[in-house]
Amino acid sequence: MKASSGYLKENKGVIIKYIGFSRSEREKNSHFSHAISKAGLISATKNAALALAPEVRVKCYRSWMCCVARSDQHMFNNEEKQKWLKETPLQKIGTPEDVAGLVCFLASEEANFITGQILSLDGGRSLVF
Repeated sequence: MKASSGYLKENKGVIIKYIGFSRSEREKNSHFSHAISKAGLISATKNAALALAPEVRVKCYRSWMCCVARSDQHMFNNEEKQKWLKETPLQKIGTPEDVAGLVCFLASEEANFITGQILSLDGGRSLVF
């Protein structure tokens, strides 16, 4: 990020980071180190947004159950998949198009007043877990 900050500032760029899915605010003890690493990435996003503003906007997203055909076939058995779907408010698996739509929006001028935020693309799952 530091190496490209001059170019990004000059061109009013946008940094969009993906941090995977995490409930870093409420992670269980068995996932303590994972939660710490995700919390560090969230903090880095917010600090970069402050350091690079107003020229550069920094945004981050995390997703849950956004599958492509390859991972959908191999990651979950049907029983696990049905359980997760029932536990997710929108009861669906995200698609590559869902991810692309969010990223395109975050990079667009329509999102020019958003910086330092972490968005969850998870069908509402982070609301219940």
